[in-house]
Amino acid sequence: MKNADHMLEDYQCSIPHLILDYALIEYTFDLILSSNLRKARTNEEAMEIETGCRDFLKSEYPDPINDRIKAMGLIEEDDSVIWGEHKYWHDSIQFLRVPKKDINTLFMGMDRAVEFIVNPSPYFNNMVKEIAGRLKQLDQDKENILKDLKRSLYCQCFSGDCIYLGSGPN
Repeated sequence: MKNADHMLEDYQCSIPHLILDYALIEYTFDLILSSNLRKARTNEEAMEIETGCRDFLKSEYPDPINDRIKAMGLIEEDDSVIWGEHKYWHDSIQFLRVPKKDINTLFMGMDRAVEFIVNPSPYFNNMVKEIAGRLKQLDQDKENILKDLKRSLYCQCFSGDCIYLGSGPN
């Protein structure tokens, strides 16, 4: 039986992707929060925005990722054992998957995964920082484009250098 795209095959692991996704959510949240805080006119309004954003984040992602991973159980499926959980009908979260004969390997992998979560490697941290830096730059680029376009609304016509309409420098 072939697994769905989000399901693992034997000897696959999804934990690095999950942790990276979670870290990017946190960095994206920080970008959105800082963008919204720049729009605040008073300290009280800024505190209200920050509280609202943090409450929203907690409602969407209530558990720290390491607690969630540690709480996952084992699922038997066909001839495999999976570290994960069933979320709802025909769907599940899978972290590690091995054939039943290799359950001891799964237990060792679980221990290593928890260690990776608690003490991530410098390489992983640098990768997250690099992606976060790119996200910040893209956010700044977007704001600059919107400012340029907004200024152009006050012109009678677009200048010949308008890069957003396909003319001008490439």
